[in-house]
Amino acid sequence: MNLSDQAESESPKTVSVIVQDGKEFKTHRHVLSEASHFFEKLLTSNMKENNEGVIRLEYFTESLMKDVLEFIHTGNVCISTGGNAAELIAAADYLCLSKLKSFAGKFIEQTMSSSNCVSTYFMAEKFYHSELLDSARKFILSNFARVAQTKNFPRLPSHEVEQLVSSDDVVINSEEDVFKAIIKWTIHKKSERSKEFCNLFRHVRLTLLSRDFLLNDVVTNEIVTGSEECLGSATHALAWMDRAAYGDLSRSFPPRKALEKCVIAICRKHEPLENPLFYLPKKGDIFRLQGMAKTDCVPEHVFSCRGKLFFISKEIDKSQYYDPDFNCWHAAPWTKTDSEINWLHWRVMGRPVRRKVVVVQNEICFIEEDLDEVSSCLWKFNLDTNSTSCTKDWLETTRICAVTVGKYIYVIGGARDINIIAQCSKFDAAENKWEKLANLNMARFDALGVGTQEKIYVAGGWLDFDECTNTCEVYYEFTDEWHSMGRLTVFRPFGNMVLIDNSLYALGGALHEFFGNVWSIEGYDHEKDEWIEKERTLFVENITQYKASSFTYLKNGSIKLKRYKVLFQQ
Repeated sequence: MNLSDQAESESPKTVSVIVQDGKEFKTHRHVLSEASHFFEKLLTSNMKENNEGVIRLEYFTESLMKDVLEFIHTGNVCISTGGNAAELIAAADYLCLSKLKSFAGKFIEQTMSSSNCVSTYFMAEKFYHSELLDSARKFILSNFARVAQTKNFPRLPSHEVEQLVSSDDVVINSEEDVFKAIIKWTIHKKSERSKEFCNLFRHVRLTLLSRDFLLNDVVTNEIVTGSEECLGSATHALAWMDRAAYGDLSRSFPPRKALEKCVIAICRKHEPLENPLFYLPKKGDIFRLQGMAKTDCVPEHVFSCRGKLFFISKEIDKSQYYDPDFNCWHAAPWTKTDSEINWLHWRVMGRPVRRKVVVVQNEICFIEEDLDEVSSCLWKFNLDTNSTSCTKDWLETTRICAVTVGKYIYVIGGARDINIIAQCSKFDAAENKWEKLANLNMARFDALGVGTQEKIYVAGGWLDFDECTNTCEVYYEFTDEWHSMGRLTVFRPFGNMVLIDNSLYALGGALHEFFGNVWSIEGYDHEKDEWIEKERTLFVENITQYKASSFTYLKNGSIKLKRYKVLFQQ
């Protein structure tokens, strides 16, 4: 049924809508009134339009008005081009037709490109289309390197450019893209924007630029040299590059996520450290890190901290770390001081002691568990001050699962004498305060664990001293509750659990009966709530247990890797 058939021209229930060139449309009053507050106000008050039954929209073309009325009557309309969609958004904004505005906005979202996303941003802002505005921002963020090269990019306001270049999520090919973008934006209106350049320049992660680019393109740029603050920051970054390869200096900012590669770092436990392995679980690729000199480090633990990969030796004063930015190895920072941490292994010689190592913000924490005394102490080494502190009698439980999130150490399960416990708590490492949490559903010790801001995952471990398990639980921080989740495919005491790109993996461990090694790697499917064993399993001759940690490094950095071909078997 067409629009003219839907309206009775002589009925007082109808109204005429007159557009450009005097073209007239007749439609029902109540249909227009129900569609928007704009028409409702005109047709339910003592206004001229209501009294005469005529609404004049002379800025609307015939085709545009036909599309608007089509949508009002049917909830649908054929949109052929981006220009057509833009006209409908403008009309919908004027006529207070929120559903039509959203409908047309979805068409533009689907056809967004590097060349039109900036104009889309301005259109969405002009017509208060919050959904489309958010989509335009996300598109620019996800395609920043290409968008920054378009002629429309310099039209963006300074606060939007700042939001983009300050984000960890901005997608670029290298940090140079950010510098080039703010230079282009500034030059577009140089006399007006030179003062704003310095504020944008603060967000360029200068230590992630190449040294050649800093020397040839940054410190020589006239806009940079025109600001004492900007030039000082650039020269300081150059000085950092010259010193960092020989010291323990960390970058001021982490790399953008688009420039990082996330892997699982693997090393043998209880054997002299050799070039560790990097495993990419999504591709199933394995690489061996090259260029490591012979060392006395016999690793018991591996973890990443401040972009470096630490290997904690059984003799703790022989611990080392790897710096991927300069592809070099260093002795752990506490070994260069008179820190009491260096003597931990001498204090406990001849006694059954377990050590766990976790990172809490700027501190590396050593949890020393005395299995005879059923107690543990906490040693903390501050990376900023190179200072050591100790909390004795920290916990009257051993064989715990320790997970860190933010400033907290989550202590999950464990053993106390011959009792397996389900108690959980979290320790505020900054304030030295404890907080009790809900108990596990199943008491366990030596479990695997890893955490996010919202959840703590725990898997495997022992239910008794002669019974291991493959059960798993997840803790919800918001509700303080533990819930069961899918079981591991194999039993895993003493294993590793890691998060890579928000994906959960479990690997390693030892079987109880023979203390043989668990070589499989399995990933968790959140939608199916099940663990899926990888197509291939980890297999390296002569390895006893191994330790693993998530590790992130620069894709185009100095790191040297060699594909390792004999790691897996079907």
